[in-house]
Amino acid sequence: MSSNAYNDPVYGSTSPATSPFSIGDNLSGEIGINASSGRLQRLSLNGNTLFGINGGSYGDQLTLIIDWSSGNQINFSGIRMPPDAASLLPVTLDSFKTYKLEFQHLGGAWQLLSMSPPLQETID
Repeated sequence: MSSNAYNDPVYGSTSPATSPFSIGDNLSGEIGINASSGRLQRLSLNGNTLFGINGGSYGDQLTLIIDWSSGNQINFSGIRMPPDAASLLPVTLDSFKTYKLEFQHLGGAWQLLSMSPPLQETID
């Protein structure tokens, strides 16, 4: 880690020059996340969303930051869920909150490793 790195409460350990790839703002419907666009990606939602992740190799990791939602539901397609999480889907996100989802490619499929509860209130 470089000496100018810092630990951001949302994005984790990163350097000031590292910023997340923006998938887009005010998204809804089916969204295919391209793993080759970067290990750290962000978006905001304005409707219910079904996520899938395209690409990736065994061991790859991906962090998805949902910066803003208006109380929308999210669900996943083709992504393995931890046994204790499958019954909780779809998940309704709190309005105006930031969420951090972490995934890892486990050979043949991505798996949701964690979904942090609301991390902070988004202020416009």
